[in-house]
Amino acid sequence: MKRKIFEKRERRVSVADVASTCNRSASTICTFLENKDLIEEIEGSKGATRISTQFLDDVESLLLIWMHENQMPGDDVKENSICERMKVIFADIF
Repeated sequence: MKRKIFEKRERRVSVADVASTCNRSASTICTFLENKDLIEEIEGSKGATRISTQFLDDVESLLLIWMHENQMPGDDVKENSICERMKVIFADIF
């Protein structure tokens, strides 16, 4: 799916159209695009049996970006929402 996102953007498809086609939010698509090099690097090492510290740091960064974008002023992001988002990030990366 990530490869499809990158290909569509290279063909100058709008972020909104890519998000709609891939059933993801525009902010998620933007996060993928901002981290394209990292994602492609991770994709290249899918066969690795160990998860590197750098990989975990990068996943944590993606999660923190999402939390920051989705936190309402004076409100906390719920633990359940964080867990669900983490599942989406892992599914998108793997």
